[in-house]
Amino acid sequence: MKKILVMLFVPVLCMAMWTGCGSNTGNTDVISSSDAVEENTESSVEDVSVGTEADMADSEVVIASEEESEITEETVIFSADEVMAHIDTLIAQYTYNDPEHIKALVIAANLDYISEEDLDKILNTYGYTMEELGVLYDECILENGQSRKLSTEYSQGNVDTIKIEEKFNERINLQSVMLELKDIEFVRTYDELLINMSNGKDTPERREEFVEQVKNCSDKMSYVERTTLSYTCGIFTNSLTYKDYLDNPYTYYINSNL
Repeated sequence: MKKILVMLFVPVLCMAMWTGCGSNTGNTDVISSSDAVEENTESSVEDVSVGTEADMADSEVVIASEEESEITEETVIFSADEVMAHIDTLIAQYTYNDPEHIKALVIAANLDYISEEDLDKILNTYGYTMEELGVLYDECILENGQSRKLSTEYSQGNVDTIKIEEKFNERINLQSVMLELKDIEFVRTYDELLINMSNGKDTPERREEFVEQVKNCSDKMSYVERTTLSYTCGIFTNSLTYKDYLDNPYTYYINSNL
């Protein structure tokens, strides 16, 4: 191929030199055709090599990113001992809540991260069925909802006194219940909504926005979302009106495993 290019290049070069020689007044350095072709060939080879290395590097970056993504999205599983240790900590911290209610709330919120084997261990240790935990979960909502209502009335001057154990901000909140950091961030605004309401600082607009969210919620959601919406709705209305729109986390679990 190199010889053919040289043969084609020489006649053209000669013609150019023949027609233009009369007008050249200075010395001109002429690169031989063979050198030009060789230089171009080497340059092309270098370009291909560089391109190939760059492509390989890009490919490695993409693969690494995909692997990173898979690791990041992997579901964390908490052992039965870790869940029960967290419950023990909360029981010691929130002394104005019924310990059995705390158990029901923590397990419901973290069902996405508990294996069947560990869930069985938790149930056997506490001596509860999922149906019984569902009842305790609703009791927790009604009790904390009453506390929220009394706190709201006190903040608005409708009640002269309130006992410390009745104050809503002394009771357990959703953030403390969550085991995963991302879930703590997710429920923060719902805790703020309920605290503001208990302090008489809620707005009708925010209230309506939340009610619409519950009404339009999808049945396919994580247990974190299901617990957050049902619990907040119950505390918000001081009733179990959430049942009009979505199942109790335990009821949903039981029905999903039939």
